[in-house]
Amino acid sequence: MFKMIVIYSEPKEIELFEAHYFAKHLPLIKQLPHLLDYRVQRVTNTQNTDDTAYLVTELEYADEASFNLSYTSAEGRAAQQDTADMVPYLHRLPVVHIVEDLNV
Repeated sequence: MFKMIVIYSEPKEIELFEAHYFAKHLPLIKQLPHLLDYRVQRVTNTQNTDDTAYLVTELEYADEASFNLSYTSAEGRAAQQDTADMVPYLHRLPVVHIVEDLNV
């Protein structure tokens, strides 16, 4: 498996961020080609960090090639543009991790 993990810090405008995220951004995510599964999780506690993580989104793909096709597709570009549209509600850009599942 290949994943994109997006970590949003606590927004400066929580209600506006959530309204945008769930009504506009998430429907764009659901349209991504080659996407096998996704998860959206609210962070309830953090340890060993001063970061105020708020929301974590995981996008799951079969492999790196599928991820790359999805990310560079028209739907992928629309989702990336929409992330930029959410910036006014955030203190900073989300942290993005691209990971390969080792299944160890």
